[in-house]
Amino acid sequence: MTPRPESPTTANAGTFQEATPSPEGQHQILSNIAIDTTTLTQQQQKQKDTTFASPPRQKRLKIDNDDVDLTTKKSSASLTSTPALDNILTKDEGEQAIQSFQKFLTYPTVSSVAPDTGAYIDCANYIMEQLESVKVVSDIHIIEESPKSSPIVVGCWKGSDPTLPVILLNSHYDVVPVDTKDWTVDPFEGKRLNGKIYGRGTQDMKCVCIQY
Repeated sequence: MTPRPESPTTANAGTFQEATPSPEGQHQILSNIAIDTTTLTQQQQKQKDTTFASPPRQKRLKIDNDDVDLTTKKSSASLTSTPALDNILTKDEGEQAIQSFQKFLTYPTVSSVAPDTGAYIDCANYIMEQLESVKVVSDIHIIEESPKSSPIVVGCWKGSDPTLPVILLNSHYDVVPVDTKDWTVDPFEGKRLNGKIYGRGTQDMKCVCIQY
């Protein structure tokens, strides 16, 4: 496949949108509690080709935690497996990717206070460092028109055929406020526990931003 001519990657401190569960997704999100949907009864598996049957909920943390599962999952709709991280990257590359995500979560980019605390600026600088480590990405900069306290970071991956259209990969790095009394872990620690990473923004949407 020929790369697109100029594929910008942008990250900004945009607005928060509540995650909406979908039958095709691997997880249902309810009050920021991830509900595992991989276990289906035989009857539900028979129904999968015609209608989507809600799988039984499995207990997870009874708190307002976000989490990201690092293990192989199966889609409740298609029952096709998602490649495990070690099937895509070497062991060292996989560990580095996980650690960069954990570091990303430590920036308290809460939308209501981050413009005043400087957390947006610190986080934007980290994003630029990550983009600079990807050798094929160039023209990494902060858009001049963006607010000084809420930088928008842009990077470009130029393809070999300039006649092809541009693909834009866009995400935001701000998160909603946190009530720490509802958490059993520090929401800005990026805690890694039993194959999962816990922290504010893991689901919405720092996980996407760090992938870009």
